[in-house]
Amino acid sequence: MDTRFMRGLLVGGMIGAAVSMMMPQSTPRTRRRMQRTGRRIAGRAMNLMHDAKEMVR
Repeated sequence: MDTRFMRGLLVGGMIGAAVSMMMPQSTPRTRRRMQRTGRRIAGRAMNLMHDAKEMVR
């Protein structure tokens, strides 16, 4: 299960990098908002994984 999660993070990172390269005109404000959203989503994903591990125990 951990390998699929890591693979998903890797693929998501690659997609995010590709999208960011297609947006060269983004303003610093847009980049900050995207970073904040990314951190928020990553935090939720980690919480979800933690909760799933607790349920299995």
